[in-house]
Amino acid sequence: MLAAAEKTEPELKPMGIPASLLFFGLPALLFVAGFHVLMPWLIARGVLSYYAYLTGLGLPLLMLVLLSVVWLRLEGRATDWHTMRERFRLGRMDLRAWLWSAAAILVGPVVGFGLMRPVTDLLIDQGIIPVPAWVPAFASPLAAVDATTAISDGVGGLRGNWAFFIAMLVVFCLNIIGEEFWWRGVVLPRQEKAFGRWTWIVHGSLWALFHVYKWWDLLNLLPITLALSFVCSKRRNTTLGIVVHSVTNGTGLISAALAILGVIG
Repeated sequence: MLAAAEKTEPELKPMGIPASLLFFGLPALLFVAGFHVLMPWLIARGVLSYYAYLTGLGLPLLMLVLLSVVWLRLEGRATDWHTMRERFRLGRMDLRAWLWSAAAILVGPVVGFGLMRPVTDLLIDQGIIPVPAWVPAFASPLAAVDATTAISDGVGGLRGNWAFFIAMLVVFCLNIIGEEFWWRGVVLPRQEKAFGRWTWIVHGSLWALFHVYKWWDLLNLLPITLALSFVCSKRRNTTLGIVVHSVTNGTGLISAALAILGVIG
């Protein structure tokens, strides 16, 4: 009796420019709708502005999480943890991985918000980059108040507001899981088959453009998106992206917790 043949996973197909534009462009439209349509609609109906913001971005992020899992089925794969870990390249973090992550964490924000921020501010001041007047203070570079005060105003006060922290934490988790599973898990490995060693430039640039719903931040985000894309592609490990993304975005979560505790603000 012949032994049954082992089941083989479907081979990944290369993702060129047209497919890449589709895979980045459609989610970008969802976020544009969430930020520029749903958020102001909720605010106009009495929802506090930062909760409206979390809803406007949280729903598209939830869709990215679900789509990442559904995509496994569309590729003809199972949706168990082992398959997800292999397909999304959720590898272990060895010493080199931690060093690469640390480098990306340092280089991305330093260049993005240290060197590019003055350029962005100048372009905004000159009217070259327009910022809508209706954008809430916590999301606008034109705000006359600090970020903590702007967020406090957007949630009706931060001191002791743990309900807000839970909401922010949920969206934070959706952000990290949704974007890393979709961009670095689903998309990046297929782009590597099309663009080779230059994948990180294509991927990082498109990921920056995905944030077009806040076009005034694109120049600031580009160094971060390129740095994260480089280390993930270099190490073939999405876990690095989860670490870098979490540290970069987690500063806001820490600031909110300190403000809720009354340590700052």
